Amino acid sequence: MIKTLIFLTLFGCDDSTTQCDVLAQPTQVFETQAECQASAEELLDRSLDRPYPMLVTQCGTQKETIDYIAQVAPAEQLAIASLNLDSASSR
Repeated sequence: MIKTLIFLTLFGCDDSTTQCDVLAQPTQVFETQAECQASAEELLDRSLDRPYPMLVTQCGTQKETIDYIAQVAPAEQLAIASLNLDSASSR
């Protein structure tokens, strides 16, 4: 059985959440969406002082995370995020 890893990412976004910056990608990976969501709530609570109209967390597989970043973040952030996800998944 192949284990699916779930990654957590914090984004700072505009009001429409169509333009976002990747603010944090914790190195911890999760085995379930529920575990990730619990950590996402904590990360969001600790990040409320960030100067963005919207803060968004996203829990997803490596592909889901990359696809989401490609939709909402500047291109250079996709390359950095990909490297971070690759290094986290190899641990």
